[in-house]
Amino acid sequence: MIPSGPDETPPKGPAASLALLAAVSRDPVYLLDADSGAFRLLGGPADLLGAEGPSAAHEDDRPRLEEHRRHLAEAPAGSALEVELRLPTAEGGWQPVVLREMRLAAGEGGGGCILGTARAAGPEGEAELLRRLDLAMKTAGVASFAQDRDLRYRWIFNPALGKAAEEVIGRDDFEIMERIEDAEALAEIKRRVIATGEPEHHTVTVHNGGEALHYELNAHPWTDPATGETVGIVAAALDVTRYQRTLSALAHSREAQRAALERREMLLRELNHRIKNSLQLVASLLRLQAGHIGDAAARTELERACERVSAVAEIHARLYMTEEVGELDFGDYLRALCERVPRTVRAHDPGLPDVAVTVDAGSHLLDVDRAIPLGIVANELVTNAVLHGFPGRPSGRVAVSFRREGEGCILTVEDDGVGAPPRPEREGLGLRLVRVLAEQLGAALSVTSGPGLRYDLRVPPGR
Repeated sequence: MIPSGPDETPPKGPAASLALLAAVSRDPVYLLDADSGAFRLLGGPADLLGAEGPSAAHEDDRPRLEEHRRHLAEAPAGSALEVELRLPTAEGGWQPVVLREMRLAAGEGGGGCILGTARAAGPEGEAELLRRLDLAMKTAGVASFAQDRDLRYRWIFNPALGKAAEEVIGRDDFEIMERIEDAEALAEIKRRVIATGEPEHHTVTVHNGGEALHYELNAHPWTDPATGETVGIVAAALDVTRYQRTLSALAHSREAQRAALERREMLLRELNHRIKNSLQLVASLLRLQAGHIGDAAARTELERACERVSAVAEIHARLYMTEEVGELDFGDYLRALCERVPRTVRAHDPGLPDVAVTVDAGSHLLDVDRAIPLGIVANELVTNAVLHGFPGRPSGRVAVSFRREGEGCILTVEDDGVGAPPRPEREGLGLRLVRVLAEQLGAALSVTSGPGLRYDLRVPPGR
C-alpha cells in the first residue's frame, strides 16, 4: 500500500515490496515457484502472459526456456537474465515476448522463487535481430528471401546481383532479372515448390551485366503456421560462380590433355607404322643382297640378319595396330614369331629336319622396351634349335613358354634335340646377341643340357 499522508506508515516486508513493484510497473510482474512451476501474476497487463505464464511457451522455444532456467539456477541470487520466446495470444496466434527473470534470495519470497517481468518484443529488438541476421547472411555470402504465391519478394537478406533490398521487395524475378529466360527458369522451380509442397535444390545460372553467375538454390515451401497453407517459398541462394568457373577450367584442361594424349597416341602409332615399313625395306634389301652372294656362309648370315630385322618389324606392326600405346600382347606376338621361324628357315634350307614349335603363353601386355629384346632372344633361340638341335634326325620338337613371375617374367625355350655341343672357342653371333640382350634387360640367363637343351631367361621387375 502506498502512503497517502505523512502520518501513514508504508507496508514492510518482502511481500509488500513485491506488491509495490507490481503496482508501479507498466509490464506484467509475476512470481514463479522454481520447483512446482506454479505461476502467479502480481500485477500489470494480464493479456501478455495469459493464465499459464511462461509454461505455455511454444514447444520449439521450450528447450531455450529450460536452458535459461538452468543458467538462472546457477547464477548468484539477485542476478537477472533475459530470454525471448513465443507465448499464445487470445486470437490463437503467437506473440514474441522477452522475459526478464531473477532468482530471489532466501528471505525475499523464498529461495525457490523466481521474480519476473515480461514485455512484448518491441521494434527495437526486432530491428537488432534483423540487423544481425543480415550481417550473418552477408558474411556467409548467402542470399535469403521469401516470395509469396505470386512470386513477389516479401523480405530479403543480402540480395544478389548487386541489388539493394528496397529494389527487390514487392517485385518478382521478371522485373529484376536481366534476361527473361533466367526469370522463367527460376519461376518454374519456385512454382513447382509451391504446387507440390516439396523442397528443391538446383544449380541455377543468371546473368548480370552480361556476365553469367551461378548459384546453389535451396527453395522450401513457406507455410502459414495457423492454417498450414502454403503461402509462398522461402529460399537461400549461395553464389558458387568461382567454384563453377574453376570446375569449367578443370574440364577444359582435362579436355586439352585428352586431345593432346590422343594426338600423342596417333603420332606414336604413325611412328611405329613408319618404323615397321622402314625395317621391312631393310629386310627386303638384305634378302635381295643375300640372293646375289655366292658364299653359302655369308648368305646364311645375311638371311639370319633378315630374320632379326623382321622380328623387330613385327613388333612395331603390332604396336601400330594395338589400342594400348607402347604396349603389345607378347603372347600373341610370340605365337606368330614361332610359327614363322621354322617355315622361313626351312625355306632357305629344305634339307633341315621338320621341327614342330609349340608355344605356351597367355595374354600378357608388355612394354616395347622389354618386348623388342625378348622378341629378338626368342627368334635367336628358336632359330638355333631348328638349325643345330637335330643333326641327322628327320624331325624334332621345340617348346617355348612365357609367363609372369610377380612383376617380372620368364622366357623359356627348350628342345628335345642332342643337347649342347662342346663349347667352341668362340660363340656364334646369335648366342652372343642373346647374352648382350639379357644383360641389357638385367636378366639372368641359365642353360641346361641333356637330354635336349633348355634356356631360361628371368627378367626382373621394372626392366
